[in-house]
Amino acid sequence: MKIKSIINMAAVGAIIASSVVLTKPTSTGATVYVGKIVNESKAQMKKAYNSYYIPVQKTGKLANKATVVAEYNKAKKQYNYSKQTINKYSKKAKKKYLTDLNNTYKMYITKRVEPYLKATTSLDNSVKVESELQTAVLDEDLDAVIVAHSKLGKYVSSKQLSLYNHVYDAKTRKIFLNEYKDQSSKYKQYRYDVTISKKLDQTADLLEYGKLAKANTILKSVKPILNRTSATFKEDLTNEYNDLLEVYTDAIKPPTAELDYIDATNGKLTLEFDMGVSTLSIKDLKVSVSINGGTEQTITPTSITLSADKSTAFIIVDQIKATSTVQSVEYSVVYKGDKTTADPFEVSALQSN
Repeated sequence: MKIKSIINMAAVGAIIASSVVLTKPTSTGATVYVGKIVNESKAQMKKAYNSYYIPVQKTGKLANKATVVAEYNKAKKQYNYSKQTINKYSKKAKKKYLTDLNNTYKMYITKRVEPYLKATTSLDNSVKVESELQTAVLDEDLDAVIVAHSKLGKYVSSKQLSLYNHVYDAKTRKIFLNEYKDQSSKYKQYRYDVTISKKLDQTADLLEYGKLAKANTILKSVKPILNRTSATFKEDLTNEYNDLLEVYTDAIKPPTAELDYIDATNGKLTLEFDMGVSTLSIKDLKVSVSINGGTEQTITPTSITLSADKSTAFIIVDQIKATSTVQSVEYSVVYKGDKTTADPFEVSALQSN
C-alpha cells in the first residue's frame, strides 16, 4: 500500500510539473503577445485622435469633449500597460517595441490630442467669460463689464493664440482661431469704455485730494477718445467726463467774495463780504431802492470805499428827502448776479409848523 501511494503521488507531481511548463509562454508566443498588445495600444492612440478629427471633418464643428477625453484616457492606460508588458516579456525586441510605441504616442497623443484638449479647455473657459461680458453689456452694468473685460483679456493674448496655433490639423485649428478673432473683436469693442471709466474714476480721486494738475492731464487724454466708446455707455461716460471737467474748472478758479449782508441807513450802505474783494467799483454793483413797497428804482452811488481788509464796502448814495408822510425805504444790491436786500428803514415825515 505504501509503495502504491508513493507511485500515485509521483504521478500527480509529474502532471503538475508538466502543466506548469506548458503555461510558460514560449519565446515565439511572448513575441506574438507583446506585438498584439503594442498594436492595440497604437490603434487606441489613433482612435483618440480620430475622436476629434473625424467629427471636425464631417461637421465643421468641434467634437464632444467628453468623448475625446474618454478615448484619450483609454489610450494613456493602454500605453502604460503596453510598456509594462514590453518590459516583462520582451528582452531582445524591447528597444524596438518601446521606440515604436513611444513614437506613435508622440505622434497622436503628445502632438495632436493633448494640444486639442488644452485648446478646448481654454476655449470653454473663454466662452463663459465672453457670456459674462455680453450679459453685463445687456444689463448696462459698466462695473461688471470692467470685470468681465479684464478676464477676457487673458484669452485674447499672444499666449492664447500660441495655444490655438499648436492644434495639429488646419481645419480644427481654424475653428479655434475664428473663435479667437471673434472674442478679440468683442474685447476691442469695449476697450475704450473700460479705459475711460477707469481714467474718470482716477480723476475723481485726484480732484478729491486736490491734485488738479494730474487730474487735468487725465481729462485731456480722455477727451479725444470719448467718441470711440460703445453706443451703450457713450452718453453716461460723456456726462461723467463733463461733470468732472466742471469740477476741475471750478477748482482752478480763484476764490471770489460773496456778498453776505447789507446795512442801510439814509445816504449810506455798508456791504459785508465773506472775504476780501480784489477790487470793487460802481460798475460791479447794481443798486436799487424801493420806497413804501413801490417799484424799484436803480440809482448810482456817489462813491465806494473799502475797509483795510477789503471785506467791507462803504457806499454813499443820495439821501432820501423827507416828505409829509413817513417813508419805508428798502435798498437792494446785485453783486455777481446775486441780489441781496437790506432791512428797510424809515425816513420820518416833515414836521408841520
